[in-house]
Amino acid sequence: DHEDFEMNARIVVFADGPSSLASRKMKGVGFQRRPERTMHGLVYEYEWENNPLDAFDLFFDAGIAAWGYGWIFPKRDKLNVGICSLMSVTALEKGHRMRDRLDYFAKTHGASIALKDRNIANIQAAIIPVEPAKRIHGNRFLVVGDAAGMVEPFSAVGIEYAMRGATIA
Repeated sequence: DHEDFEMNARIVVFADGPSSLASRKMKGVGFQRRPERTMHGLVYEYEWENNPLDAFDLFFDAGIAAWGYGWIFPKRDKLNVGICSLMSVTALEKGHRMRDRLDYFAKTHGASIALKDRNIANIQAAIIPVEPAKRIHGNRFLVVGDAAGMVEPFSAVGIEYAMRGATIA
């Protein structure tokens, strides 16, 4: 409702993503976005009722994503098709928009699994940190997950690290 309010807590755990309130309000805390240490991800979720796929595929190809990769993995009644690329490299590539690359990837690699006849249910974009934050705690606060850069830098996967960080918190 956009009303201001005050809250008191003995400790605060920031688990609010790579653009964390902690990194915006406290100097040097949490993941600090730098193009050479940040990836940009873009995903299509295709509708696919009773999706028969039970494995995921990763594609490493500079034609898909420079300094990144593409993936196809099943979800219940959906198929997740996406790419991610290092932001510093993407910014240098004139005329190679992420959306164009994702369209190319979905057409060339998705054709083998009949995506051309499927509806896109959702489009998502994300900022993905690929380096840990230098500082993730202070007096009565802790930063975890993407907010702390708890992401494996090769695959840009972070859910396991985020869950471990939350458990420790």
